[in-house]
Amino acid sequence: MEGLDAFLRATASWHDESCRALRGEPDQRTFILDGLHRRALRTFGEVTSLLENGWVDGAHARCRTLYELSLVSNVLLHADDETLQRYVDHRLVNEFRLAEAHTKHEGLIIEPPPPQEELSRLRKARDDAVKKYGKAFKGPYGWAAHLASPFRGLASLEKIANLEHNRPYFELACINVHADSRGLFWSMGLPSDVSGALAGATDAGLALPGQSACISVHQCSLWRLLLPSLEGEAEYAEALLRARVSKKLVDLCCDAFGRVAQAFDEGRREMLAHTADD
Repeated sequence: MEGLDAFLRATASWHDESCRALRGEPDQRTFILDGLHRRALRTFGEVTSLLENGWVDGAHARCRTLYELSLVSNVLLHADDETLQRYVDHRLVNEFRLAEAHTKHEGLIIEPPPPQEELSRLRKARDDAVKKYGKAFKGPYGWAAHLASPFRGLASLEKIANLEHNRPYFELACINVHADSRGLFWSMGLPSDVSGALAGATDAGLALPGQSACISVHQCSLWRLLLPSLEGEAEYAEALLRARVSKKLVDLCCDAFGRVAQAFDEGRREMLAHTADD
């Protein structure tokens, strides 16, 4: 776990330094990727804290968020100006959806709904965006609907980013996000020979969440560190060096998690063997 803390501190430090190196106001791409990277660092800290305290399934669930942040960062790094603007404008769809739901359930929840004039403003902003970008803009990940036909949400983004091979890991993490019936029979924090739903903390199953988190935050850092807005060969060379150091730290952390998992499995097999002998 010390390796994770060191990786988080180093990545956060590089982020701060790269922000200070930018001259003037950031462009749209830099603004977006900077925000996504900040969210990734925060989520990585949450994963670290959960793993340190044995909440393995919770950490695994947060890895799903980290993966999505990394995936969207990858797509937007190479996106054109229209797609960048669509991404920013898609918040209008979700802001109106939330306000409309709040208004619909007035009296059943504590918080008062937004004023009618605010709801009307949000509706108009949403409708104007849909008129500009098309009906598909209203759907999940609708900001990217023009990038693939047919558009299949996150799966299409994975194809665009050449990250389709990560789908099994994403699906596995979804078990700990949704009320999936598979969660009745499997928990990341249970040994592989035990089935069921885990209720508490554990020291099993640390490897995959830890490794997944490291890889995703590293990828987010790459998209942020190697932004084309960096000026000068010296700055780019320094960013490239930091990216290589980040990759080395990821490899070290992943190897350490692998060794921990192997030691846990070996210890469990010995324990079961002694139990059987008794």
